[in-house]
Amino acid sequence: MSFGGTTPQPPPGLRRYFQRRLCLVTIPSAVIIEDDPHISEIFSRTLEPDFEVSICRDGSAALDHFEKSVPNLILLDLHLPFMSGETLLDHLCLDPRFANTKIVVISADLFWAEKLHHQVDATLYKPISLSQLREVVSLVELRSRHGKKNEAQPRMDHDPV
Repeated sequence: MSFGGTTPQPPPGLRRYFQRRLCLVTIPSAVIIEDDPHISEIFSRTLEPDFEVSICRDGSAALDHFEKSVPNLILLDLHLPFMSGETLLDHLCLDPRFANTKIVVISADLFWAEKLHHQVDATLYKPISLSQLREVVSLVELRSRHGKKNEAQPRMDHDPV
């Protein structure tokens, strides 16, 4: 049945629910590791149309989460309580389960982020606009479809929102 020439579509959340339940589409997963609840919520809402999103507030919680699942994408803040993002990144790089996981470092500390750029797929510098986040995620996804890792790594400088 059609109304006015268009087929009604369920809301995105309901569509994802049915896709998962019916096993029609595998939705990629993303984990946001960020201690600031406002930033992690904004990132989550930005990614949710295309990803099943989980949020971890510190590095230890992220390690616990990764015992159960391996995401397709990780957004990693470097300044975290209990365990630094760098230490967590070292764990991820040593674990072969994360070989195909795309990792985007997000930090206001340009020196520290730059030091780690060879270990990640992309680097974003705070403050981050939503368009920057979407652009980098798209670039990382595009590279993964073409089998390229760490090639022409995107780095985004400050861009006022």
